[in-house]
Amino acid sequence: MLWLYFLLCLASHGPLDALTSGGLGIAFFSPFSDERYFFDVRPLRVSAIGLSDFLASRWTAVLASELKWIGLPALALGAAGAVAGWLARRAAGRAQGVVPEGIGNRQ
Repeated sequence: MLWLYFLLCLASHGPLDALTSGGLGIAFFSPFSDERYFFDVRPLRVSAIGLSDFLASRWTAVLASELKWIGLPALALGAAGAVAGWLARRAAGRAQGVVPEGIGNRQ
């Protein structure tokens, strides 16, 4: 499963960079094209490179932006996946005549 995590990190890196408000853009089609792209909507504030530059700039605004546009949606997606997995296990248990321990068990 670790490979899936790294695959998602790799696949999401370019589109997330295209959502930032700075930089040169993303070369989605490199090495076939030198053209760089941004998305029309760029809600993520660009972060300064280097720890001293990051802390000297508006780092709280950068972190708040990343929490709002990346952290919270990722948390919601993870929670939805956990609930879907729980419901699937519960339905499988009921199909086999075994009711798993937890909320909603009525005798």
